[in-house]
Amino acid sequence: MTIFTAPPNQNGLVLDSGDDLEVNNGGTATDTTVNTDGTENVRAGGISNDTTVNSGGVEFIFAGGVANDTTISNTGHQRVLNGGISNYTTIGDRSLESVGDGGTSNHTTINRGGTEGVVDGGVANDTVINRGGTENAVGGTSNDTTINAGGVENVFEYGVANHTTIGDHGDLKVLSGGVANNTIIDRGGVETISAGGHANNVTFAGQSILVSASPVGLSGTVANWQVGDAIDLVNTKVTAVNETGDTLTVTYGDDQKAAYTLAGQQADTHVTARSDGHGGSELILTPILGVQHHEATIHFGPGPHFLF
Repeated sequence: MTIFTAPPNQNGLVLDSGDDLEVNNGGTATDTTVNTDGTENVRAGGISNDTTVNSGGVEFIFAGGVANDTTISNTGHQRVLNGGISNYTTIGDRSLESVGDGGTSNHTTINRGGTEGVVDGGVANDTVINRGGTENAVGGTSNDTTINAGGVENVFEYGVANHTTIGDHGDLKVLSGGVANNTIIDRGGVETISAGGHANNVTFAGQSILVSASPVGLSGTVANWQVGDAIDLVNTKVTAVNETGDTLTVTYGDDQKAAYTLAGQQADTHVTARSDGHGGSELILTPILGVQHHEATIHFGPGPHFLF
């Protein structure tokens, strides 16, 4: 068991069981490897560059500390605490980055099996979620996340996701008490709003789908709606749709109504409702008769859209 400090600056340290590196004000640690039961503490004024956190190792980033280009793998853990900052962390299989109250992560990349937890007032900016990666906003806020194919972002109670972009076969799931604002759903992407979740403003970007447990789960503006995009209202029987100017009013259930603003809707189309085949209703754009269109078909796989 050895305790190391920086300053003086440290390069290439390997921290094994019980070893500790204290990166203090004015100190820099570069190319550190943190193994099982090793610890790196990046404190106010300290900087960590290119740390690798392996199985059972932990990197703590305290107020005023900065960690750049950390790689977490094989059950390693990075904890960004109040006032700490991480930049360009890469999270690998079975590994975790926790961004807590007052902590900030920038440009994290989450790969297969990796998880970023943004909790209790933490903030994550410009995260990229790749196939098999997961970001969980649980009382924290994610800004400008990009969800690539096979990636998932879950927004739990008191969590907020702003300006998420959902790529082909990416998934944004807004659970009860969670909120998603100004989401962009790209071709093949899916945004799912569970009961009690909420989405404000959505922009379609080509043959994409929004699934909602209730019409009131969505509010604000639906932008760039094109033929091939759809809003699936699960277990909801829509009885009427009405477009007046840029306002779409949906009537459902026992004469209940929900209204949305439309912006950039494909020309010469109107909104219609049809069965989604699973007890709900799907809102789609239909070309106005007499105007020639080439309607797109989009497939999201067999079976119903499940809410989690």
